[in-house]
Amino acid sequence: MIISCFSDEIDPSLDVQIRVIRELGLRHLEIRTMDDVNVMDLSLRQIREIRQRTDSEDLTITCVSSPIGKEYVSCSKESILDKVKKACDRAREFGC
Repeated sequence: MIISCFSDEIDPSLDVQIRVIRELGLRHLEIRTMDDVNVMDLSLRQIREIRQRTDSEDLTITCVSSPIGKEYVSCSKESILDKVKKACDRAREFGC
C-alpha cells in the first residue's frame, strides 16, 4: 500500500515538507504547489531541482495535482487539452 500526501499542505517550503514527511515515516508525496508556485507554472529548472532533491531523499512523487477541471465552461477544448499535455509532461519529469 502507498500512502501519499499533498505536501504543500504541510508548508510551502520543500525543505519543511521533506522534513515532516520523513518524520511521519512517509516516502511518497503529491506535487501541487512548491514555494507557492503551482506545479503547472514551475520552470523546467525548478522541476529538475525538486526531482533531484526528492530522489536524494528517497522520496517518490506519486502525482502531479494540476488545476485541470477548474476552468470556466467557456474555456476551449484545445486550451484544456494543452493543459492536459503540459500536466503529462510534468508528470514524466517528476517520474510519476
